[in-house]
Amino acid sequence: MKPLTALLAAIFLHASLGSMQAANAQGAVKPKTASSAAKKRPAYALEPLETWTDELGPGYKGHACIPIAKRLHSLKVDKDAFETTAAHADRMGALGKEKIVGSTLLGDTFGFVDAYRSFSEDYDADRGTLHVRGIWGAKMQRIGDAFFVAELLDSTQLSTRSYTAANAYGRTAQVTSTTTRGCGLLFTNIPLKLLQPNIRQLDVSLELSPEQARLAIYNIQIMFVGKLAPPYLSGYFDFTRPTIKDPREKNWEGDNLTIELQQVWLFNRKTGHVYKKIDI
Repeated sequence: MKPLTALLAAIFLHASLGSMQAANAQGAVKPKTASSAAKKRPAYALEPLETWTDELGPGYKGHACIPIAKRLHSLKVDKDAFETTAAHADRMGALGKEKIVGSTLLGDTFGFVDAYRSFSEDYDADRGTLHVRGIWGAKMQRIGDAFFVAELLDSTQLSTRSYTAANAYGRTAQVTSTTTRGCGLLFTNIPLKLLQPNIRQLDVSLELSPEQARLAIYNIQIMFVGKLAPPYLSGYFDFTRPTIKDPREKNWEGDNLTIELQQVWLFNRKTGHVYKKIDI
């Protein structure tokens, strides 16, 4: 029995060592893969936007909305109920030297990229022009009793539920309702009551060679350039109603960064080259 016991023990030990070696080998690969992926992933901007530049760098993502909103909340930019208007103004003036993200101060120029906004793009090879069309600032948000043009930049789903709903004719549908946390921009210098015709209508022709156009087409993104403006933060609220044909209900809640929009940039999401700067 002893030789057999020794043989079984040896087999068990060999199998265990083999499993350990395989596990160690897998463990050695995973960190390397994760590290490589992290290096390739472009980070959000931590420095003020250099408004003179035409080269943002490959994979440029601009400033991140959510961390900035969290930072502004921590600075308590809202007027306290027991704070006078003058005291609040003085406190806001003192915040000018506060770092909001990285080395970017409250009064610096920010650039916010809308990674979800797409445009119609057509290239005319004979004329050497890439025609870009679309609409930005598709949302309307409110501060007090006034409405302003706004743009949703980021959203994260918080919860989902289902319920049965009926319309006025008795037809029913199973509705899927989602609640999402959003973060966007509210443009304080573009109130709805003073909205100029076509201010949000993008219709631009870019003069590009065929080689340049191949790099540009379907890679154009929009960036909103400006400075944070009082009240710096406002609530983001939006919703879509369900219908029988489309029984999906969406509710958004979160923050708007209030900003004085100065320019809209069109740039290449891959190369970072800026094609057009449009003054507002």
